[in-house]
Order: sequence, then structure tokens, then C-alpha cells
Amino acid sequence: MIGDASPLGLEGKSRQTARLMREHMLRLYHLFYRNTGGDLIAGIVCATIISANLSHIATGSDEDGAFGDDLPPDEMRRPVSMQALARATQLPRETVRRAVGRLVEAGVCLRTPRGVYVPTAIIAAMDNVSTLEIEREFRSILIRLRRIGVDLEAVAGGKD
Repeated sequence: MIGDASPLGLEGKSRQTARLMREHMLRLYHLFYRNTGGDLIAGIVCATIISANLSHIATGSDEDGAFGDDLPPDEMRRPVSMQALARATQLPRETVRRAVGRLVEAGVCLRTPRGVYVPTAIIAAMDNVSTLEIEREFRSILIRLRRIGVDLEAVAGGKD
């Protein structure tokens, strides 16, 4: 078992895991920052909008794979309200409203009477810039967790 190979005890693994996850989050924040022209708050709000727009189909079911490598079309994206964004990000509503205003002005998201959404074309453009970096970052964190002896299969609940 991978977990037995590490000289670190459970407490040491927990500290190492926490440090690795902090580093991982900082690198992801940097990607958000770059994708929104240096506006970290707008980057976080944008990522939350994208997640909320598709949360109704992100159920872990076979339907999630229905698009293959393609992005779900705009018609499938559900707009999200400012209030829901403020709750999800735990940011003040006014901060969210201003960040969304900057995103709308920059053409990153569209405003509708029911809320805002990020169009497929914008996500595709962002993906061209950062998908490979995010994949590399994800693989890197998994490798580093394995090296310190974290049994990822046990953490994930076993094999499917």
C-alpha cells in the first residue's frame, strides 16, 4: 500500500497535505487572475458563475459525459443571480455586483433578466489558455500527495 511507504505519520501527512493544497489553490488563483486581466475577485466570481451555470447537469451521472470533450451549449447554461453568487462566494453583494459589471463590460459574461452566464465561446477561449495548465497542476498535486503517502484511493472512497 502506498500509504505504508512514507516515513511520515498521520499528523505529518496531514500537515504536508494542507501545505500542498494551499500551494495548489494559490496556483489556481493565479490562473483565475490571468484569465481576467489581473482581477482576482472577478476571476473567482467568473469561476463561480461558470460552475453555477452548469450545476444542474453536474450530477455525476452518465449524462455528464454526454458532451464528450465538447462544452455544453449556451442553451444549457442557467443564469445565476447576484444574490446566489454572493452566497456562493461569501463576498458582499456589492463586491459581486461590481465584479460582474467588470466581467460584462469585458465581454466575459452576459447579463439576462434571470442573472448572468458565461457563454461557451468565452469558456472555450479560456480553456485554450489554461486547461493544459490546470491539468498539469492537478496531476502535479496528485503525484505530490502520493509521494507523501496519501492513499488517494482510500480518500476517494475506493475503486468504482
